[in-house]
Amino acid sequence: MNITLEQFEKVYNKYLPNKFTIFIFKHYAKDDEKTSGVKIKLADKITWFVLLPLFTLGLLFTILGIPKIYIGIVTISYSIILTVMVLSGFVGVTMNNRRIKKIAKELGVGLKEYNDLVDELFG
Repeated sequence: MNITLEQFEKVYNKYLPNKFTIFIFKHYAKDDEKTSGVKIKLADKITWFVLLPLFTLGLLFTILGIPKIYIGIVTISYSIILTVMVLSGFVGVTMNNRRIKKIAKELGVGLKEYNDLVDELFG
């Protein structure tokens, strides 16, 4: 691979990630770096402050024999929020993968070579 940093950046800048992809990776991706203190991402906040209480409420309503309409409301709310989170993450990752494939194709390398090139240039 005789691709220089300038060549790579030229092609990379041609296919920059859109705002949705940046949002998904910023708020849903796990950090590789170890952070000091507690750093709670958006996905963690939704999980701990919305989904966990909804799940707990649904479980308690079922155990206590509360009418099914209330259990249904909690379950449907939980399902909608979880579905939106999962689908948005899936769409964001798919969009990013397509972008990377376009970059690799224009550079004339495969995905493995692309990853090796990124590691070589930036790692």
